[in-house]
Amino acid sequence: QKTIRIMKKKNWLIMLCMAMALALPAVLTSCGDDEDGSTNGGGNNGGNGGNTSELTVSQQKERLESTALELMGKVNTNDFQSIADLFEQVTDNGDPGDVLSDWFETCADACKLTVLGNGTERYLYTASNFYGQFTYSNGRWKQTGKESGNLTFNFNNQNGTPCQLKVTATAKGTTLHHNSFDTWDYDYGYYNGQWYNDKHFKENSFVVPDKVTVTLSQGGTKLATATVNTKLTLSNGPEVDLGKDKAYVTAELMVNDYKIVVEKAQYNMAGGSNNTATASAKLYKGSELLVTASASAAGTVREEDDPIVKSVSVSCDVLGKVQVRGTVNNVNQISDYLDDISEKYYNNEEATKNAIRKINELTDLGLYFDGRQDKSAEVKYQARYDDYGYNGYWSEEQVVVFPDGSAYQSFEEYFDEYTYDSVIRKFEDICEQFAKMFGCDDDNDRYSYAPSHRK
Repeated sequence: QKTIRIMKKKNWLIMLCMAMALALPAVLTSCGDDEDGSTNGGGNNGGNGGNTSELTVSQQKERLESTALELMGKVNTNDFQSIADLFEQVTDNGDPGDVLSDWFETCADACKLTVLGNGTERYLYTASNFYGQFTYSNGRWKQTGKESGNLTFNFNNQNGTPCQLKVTATAKGTTLHHNSFDTWDYDYGYYNGQWYNDKHFKENSFVVPDKVTVTLSQGGTKLATATVNTKLTLSNGPEVDLGKDKAYVTAELMVNDYKIVVEKAQYNMAGGSNNTATASAKLYKGSELLVTASASAAGTVREEDDPIVKSVSVSCDVLGKVQVRGTVNNVNQISDYLDDISEKYYNNEEATKNAIRKINELTDLGLYFDGRQDKSAEVKYQARYDDYGYNGYWSEEQVVVFPDGSAYQSFEEYFDEYTYDSVIRKFEDICEQFAKMFGCDDDNDRYSYAPSHRK
């Protein structure tokens, strides 16, 4: 939450992240389990009974911890071992040689459109120019085909089983350009008794395919697939105008029994006063839905100015047992209040508390259990004074507020490491297992953990 306070230049992504950050600590800590519905009104009671807002602080923490452990218990790192083995096989033995580099250079040259009189080069990068079939044999890659429409790499795993990585993209797509894509190429050196320093400008445009599919298979069995569908509507095509354009993306990623579905990622700035950006995604293992998350923002974006964000809504559901959802209104104003607290009000108690009161009036973020409508707790801000003896200053801190409004706990207290020792250790174990599996572990960068013992 401190990083939010100090940001000066606000952009669309930061605005969304600010709203998510208000709820994120609760979501992260609740990424887990509950099998028994804990005492006093767990998720097993129907009707009006078992009101989860009546859970005590300790009961809430137990529910969050058990849900977190359950979710992490469903992630088995061994399910990714076959892909990790392929990764190791390719990285250890896959010397690309000159074949792939020469092929890529040829494909890139095919994307050059024109060279203007002032030395400017114009490129249009399109997937249809990057095609071919390659086979790894006897320690080298060899091009074995020039069929258009796909890029395919064939190789054997450590046991000699045939494997294939295949990428296909539709020829149909949307051409776009933005000045942020453009680059300068520099060439300097010493030739014929003189130093030279040449530079030329590259104007880069891209064709975004309507559909891209990536498939990794082993012995005829698919280990992983990814499909991305994109629809772009440019108001001044091919030039991108963030204040007027529209984008709609759906995607699906499958790795063995795990599946991530991006049901919608939509950016619509062509709606006048109804401009929106929305995203929703789901995580499955087999047919079981583990996590659902969504976010939406309403506002406007101008190419040269900061965005104006009217509101941001967020929602996250874990195993149907823990939910975080809510709305943040007038995000720009909240950002200004936070900046004022850190830059102008740090010595002014009354002004700090007044700014925090206004922030709380603009936010409604709550923690829920079992899909109920009654809040178990909500997220707010409160003023905090840090006294260093010779000096002190006022700041804001996020707190968890309970239904009767009488109990406040800072995030540091509510989500303390000591209470969630087992959750943190489980998460670290999973991270270390993945790091070892993919050869990214470093003995010098091990997690060090010493739980605090606050009560």
